[in-house]
This record gives sequence, C-alpha cells and structure tokens, in this order.
Amino acid sequence: MMSNNLMLENSSTPIFTIAQVLAESFSDNPSFNLVFDQNSNRLSAMYAFFEPLVADASKRGKIIMAPNSQGACIWYPAEVEIFNEQFEQVLMEIIKNITKFAGEESAQRFQHLIEQVGNNEPQQSHCEVFFIGLKPSARGKGIGQNLLKPVLDYADKN
Repeated sequence: MMSNNLMLENSSTPIFTIAQVLAESFSDNPSFNLVFDQNSNRLSAMYAFFEPLVADASKRGKIIMAPNSQGACIWYPAEVEIFNEQFEQVLMEIIKNITKFAGEESAQRFQHLIEQVGNNEPQQSHCEVFFIGLKPSARGKGIGQNLLKPVLDYADKN
C-alpha cells in the first residue's frame, strides 16, 4: 500500500485490467488519434496496444494504480535498460496487434511515431514514465499528481 491509497501493482491487478484502464484513459489523446484515427475497433486496438506494455512493465518496471482503477502509471527505474531486445519483441507484438485491430495504416503511423520517440531518447541513465493516464471522470482531482509522487520520490533518491 502506498500513500493516498495508491497501490504498487506488479502482481495482484490483472494485466488486462490495467490495460483497459490505460486504453480508456487515452481514448481522447491526440497522439492516439493520430495512430488509430477514427477506427471502429479503436478501443480494442488501444487495449491491444497497452497489454504488451503493461505485461513488460509488470516484469521489468513498476505499475501504480489509483484507487478504484481511476488511473494508472507505468514506469521504469533508472537501473532498468528499457530499450533492449526484450522490448523490441514487445514493440513487434504491439505492431502486430495494431495491424490486426486497426489496420496496416495505423501500424505504420505507430512505427513512425515510435521511431521519432526513439531518436530523441536520452542516452544517460534515467527514470522513465512510459504512460500515466486517468479516466476522463478522474481528471482534475489531483490523482495524477498522486500517481507521479512515488516516481518523483524514487528519482530524487536515486
């Protein structure tokens, strides 16, 4: 148990639940609009996008859940080499999932976006928040700040 009823969830919350929370949280995000456009399978595609990322974070990173599944934060401590061969496999699974649920054009847009992000990744060791998302009904209540606090505390100490 963490402060403000936040839960560090690397084993007890099912991966599919965390992926669903993040998919709902990012359903109105402009970057996801770019990748998924107005695809009729958009929410399923977004869930399929998040599931491999959450599975990876549950093994190698950290996941923090807000009370009542209002939001989630997935992040990696500085000592974790995020972009390794294992993560490349995660990205390939995501591309396959996007292609299946949203089509080839969406997968290509994602590949372009991830290349741009990768080209600007810092080289020094750092703590990295991959995704922090709140369901629309949970926004503006300080929950996101509470989700980030443990990450910032870790970064300050390390």
